[in-house]
Amino acid sequence: EVLTDERNSLLVPADRVEAWEAAVRRLLADGELRRRLGGRARDEQRRLYTWEARARIVLEGLPDGG
Repeated sequence: EVLTDERNSLLVPADRVEAWEAAVRRLLADGELRRRLGGRARDEQRRLYTWEARARIVLEGLPDGG
């Protein structure tokens, strides 16, 4: 629910070492991909997954709008 392949991460099967190697090699070779994935992951973490962000989301879901 947090990580999305090619949006904020590169997801590979846990038991496929060659897929992990390919993903790491891809990241090493592509600075733009590293910046894009890392930037989105950082932004989403700050916007959605800090204690403050989680509290805001919960309060916004209350009947009176928090």
